[in-house]
Amino acid sequence: MAGAEAGAVGEAALRCRAIEKRFLSNGRLDPDRPVLAGVDLDVPPGSLTAVLGPSGGGKTTLLRIVAGLETADAGEVRVLGQTVTGTGVFVPPESRRVGLVFQEYALFPHLSALENVAFGVPGPAGLTKAWGALQMVGLSEVAGHRPHELSGGEQQRVALARALAPEPAVVLLDEPFSNLDAPRRAGVREEVAQLLRRLDATAVLVTHDREEAFLLADQVVLLLDGRVVRSGRPEELARHPGSRAGAEFLGETNFLPGESDGKSALCEIGRVEILPPASGGEPPRGPVEVLLPLDGLLVEPFVDEERAGSPVAVLTRAAFHGAFQLIEARLPSGRSIAARSPAREIWQGLLRPGQRVGLRPAGPVPVFPSSRI
Repeated sequence: MAGAEAGAVGEAALRCRAIEKRFLSNGRLDPDRPVLAGVDLDVPPGSLTAVLGPSGGGKTTLLRIVAGLETADAGEVRVLGQTVTGTGVFVPPESRRVGLVFQEYALFPHLSALENVAFGVPGPAGLTKAWGALQMVGLSEVAGHRPHELSGGEQQRVALARALAPEPAVVLLDEPFSNLDAPRRAGVREEVAQLLRRLDATAVLVTHDREEAFLLADQVVLLLDGRVVRSGRPEELARHPGSRAGAEFLGETNFLPGESDGKSALCEIGRVEILPPASGGEPPRGPVEVLLPLDGLLVEPFVDEERAGSPVAVLTRAAFHGAFQLIEARLPSGRSIAARSPAREIWQGLLRPGQRVGLRPAGPVPVFPSSRI
């Protein structure tokens, strides 16, 4: 599909450069309240990119600028190498070869599934393309059904078919699974992701759900306060979120104050090796915040305190979650620290409240300059 048409080898199907957008305040642009503050985005052909961030962080605004439903104050958008937004350039939405799946699906209740899909493809070939799009998403058998006769997942696929029918270069999905209840959401989002990959479609998914972004996307772009703080494969963001703010948004982390010499940092659980910064360059020196992910923290029971290389913590809680247990321990300073540990250790009685344990990271960890004065 779109992946085969991306022009020169290596060229992004969608490229955004220095996109800026500000709120209006008393009728004027307010430079102190940017919605988007110089956002760059590259989406490879045939890939699924997730733009991840909290509500109000600028994700939907970015999507609307790409689709042509919103104007940018500055910056450039290119689709298959063609500038569609830029200085003196504004290509209307219908001419951008961009499909958009809205959060609310926006299906017409009085039209059938086929008619809803055909609505976005005017001209004599409209019904033919609409029928082909419904077949692609596996809904040809319900082509005559109206939206109220379809399940939430089927409505989702009708909205996707409508976006695919005009054969766009890029499909944009704005929080497309947020209206589904939890039991259906997991199945529908996996189904949609597999469909997009089968069609070799280039897609951008906007979501505030970390699990959704990490499960579905080839590339995740973390957008906080209108700025891209980190982009890369899901496992890269999980290992190094790029900033303390990124780590706090992604969650499931501990922070301890430490002192860095550029290679390792000394903190309350001992000396830990430093992971190089995600953006390159040298690790910070001096006072730092040491990030200890829940899944990368090893808990060692039955520590011999006289031979321990770091202070011994006391286990205060062990909550059973099936395959793992979520534990909390109190450090000598009184700080609490959390980790996930294999469930077998609680079955064997190795980890239990009151148990004295040692803590250490499984490998190098990120550190960030300390905000301490």
